[in-house]
Amino acid sequence: MAGQTLYLQTQVIACETEEIFALRLDEATLAAALGQGIASGDTIAVVDGAQDYFPCEVIEAGPAGIRVRITARDDAGAARPRVHLVQGLSNDEAMDTIIRQVSELGVAGILPFRSTFSPSVSPARAEELHMRWARLARIAARQAGLPKAPDVGFIEPLSGACETLAGFDAVIVCWEGEVERSMDEAVAHLGLAGRTGIDVALVVGPRGGLTDSEMAAIGGSNEALATVSLGPAILRVETAGLVAPTLLISALGGLR
Repeated sequence: MAGQTLYLQTQVIACETEEIFALRLDEATLAAALGQGIASGDTIAVVDGAQDYFPCEVIEAGPAGIRVRITARDDAGAARPRVHLVQGLSNDEAMDTIIRQVSELGVAGILPFRSTFSPSVSPARAEELHMRWARLARIAARQAGLPKAPDVGFIEPLSGACETLAGFDAVIVCWEGEVERSMDEAVAHLGLAGRTGIDVALVVGPRGGLTDSEMAAIGGSNEALATVSLGPAILRVETAGLVAPTLLISALGGLR
């Protein structure tokens, strides 16, 4: 049966040296795959322990295991612009919603940061949230049939987020003080249209927004930076956290 996806826990396919090799599946996963009709000659998708994606041809399938050959490597994804959501920390429910939605959408990374209007979080709680969000992202990406889940960062202070922003090819900031520039216009302004293999950070503030001093700090983090408006409506943070990356991914040529 073609079109199925198998997920490997620890096996890294890039380390395999033989043209035909066995997938290291636990008994339950193997039984489920065979029960769903995977057979010799099928083409399946395999996501390995490094969360890399490989289309594979099934060479053998039976109780002893499944052996495959890679048919092609999905390098197209590496060439596409990668959008990283830099999200101001909000309450747990809002963050859970944002992380699920943008993981389904296909962002490459999620970097939460603390700002003036963010809730207080203890170090122990921050560790718990990081593990929870990483799990939510993996589940959402798999349910959406995506080959890779976004990388979820640890909660950083604004200063740490600004240091991270310095390493991106471009930064786009959603700001209520910007009333004219749209996402398409920001992409054109920064010269991002048609570029491949780039990493673009998209900053969305927490509930309550960003202060003038925070905007100044973010504005000085990267020379290739533009502010954008998400329109005249006052959006909830959960809405802005989805609308903004949707608009950016579309403007960069995704969702087509």
